Amino acid sequence: MNFPLLMASWKLGAALATGNVVVLKSAEDTPLSALYLAELIQEAEFPEGVVNIISGYGHIAGTAMTKHPRIRKIAFTGSTEVGKIIMRDASHNVKRVTLELGGKSPNIIFPDADFSKAIPGALHSIFFNQGQICSAGSRLFVHKKIYDNFLSDMASEASKLKVGPGLDEETQVGALVSAKQYETVRGYLKKGKEEGAKALTGGVPFLKKRLIKTGSKHIYGSGFDNFASPVDVDAIVPAFAWLKQQYILNRGKGTSEFPLPHDIFDPHSFTVGRSYALQFQTSGWMRAG
Repeated sequence: MNFPLLMASWKLGAALATGNVVVLKSAEDTPLSALYLAELIQEAEFPEGVVNIISGYGHIAGTAMTKHPRIRKIAFTGSTEVGKIIMRDASHNVKRVTLELGGKSPNIIFPDADFSKAIPGALHSIFFNQGQICSAGSRLFVHKKIYDNFLSDMASEASKLKVGPGLDEETQVGALVSAKQYETVRGYLKKGKEEGAKALTGGVPFLKKRLIKTGSKHIYGSGFDNFASPVDVDAIVPAFAWLKQQYILNRGKGTSEFPLPHDIFDPHSFTVGRSYALQFQTSGWMRAG
């Protein structure tokens, strides 16, 4: 989920290069890659005790690390909710903290966007790694002028993605990380349907490539928040129509304080993108389309 081996490498690299000893706690749902990394570290003959890898639940093992007086720095990638807990606990002994939090990033499609670039970009943004990426483009804002045509074409392309086992080289959309996450996704779909949304593609048992069209009452920003706002990682993308750019600025961040990147598909993105980056408080990944 969210590339656990890569995340571990990011955390370990700089710390070890600057002469530190590291305790790495794997994510609850993905412990095996970290344990395999431990075997590789042993094979590489790292000095004993330099890299220490543990598994466990966040509220037990994670809390123990955060509060331990001998641990002077915590680096965490995950939800904003857990990040706040870590920051609070770390304050007891003034521990330094680096947090990468958030998700629910928007993709913004302007009326003169090139469909041949915008549709593959939006698809890859949400369906790559089953959407299990903190920077996934998990909300889609399409100008009302092209809304229906864009969603029809995007749904058609999404239906062509091959769903299958992750070890199959031809698979484009694999499994979610756990049965719990699967049920969470099903809950979002149920909630979306109750709030008037229509699923344009996807289905049971494979819930990994859903394009959701919001009901007309949601076009201007009311409703649908329970479904569109949770910071989660899954391959569901609710699509909203917009007319005025202020609507995007008001809705673009959603309830997430840290939406991470956003993609703008517009021939003029390099001129308007800077102001959007400021509004969204993101690094602003720009794609001219």
